[in-house]
Amino acid sequence: MDGVDLSGPEFFRCEKYHCILLKSVCVARQDKEAVPGHCRTDVFPGCRDCPQGAQIRKEVEMVKKCRVCGEEKPLGDFPKNNA
Repeated sequence: MDGVDLSGPEFFRCEKYHCILLKSVCVARQDKEAVPGHCRTDVFPGCRDCPQGAQIRKEVEMVKKCRVCGEEKPLGDFPKNNA
């Protein structure tokens, strides 16, 4: 993944799977369900009730208007201001 900044606001460190994920992928994993009788390799049962994932979902679903471009963006895309 040349040229991708994995420390950007759209990524986070998943505590359960010990990896860096896009926040949007985390939310998508929470929504996937196993289909009885089918072998799906894209379902992660551990994601459905994950407390960290629930917090990530809240961040992704919250939006804020950017003062620079006027676009509505997920709150997690903005830098944290500790001032």
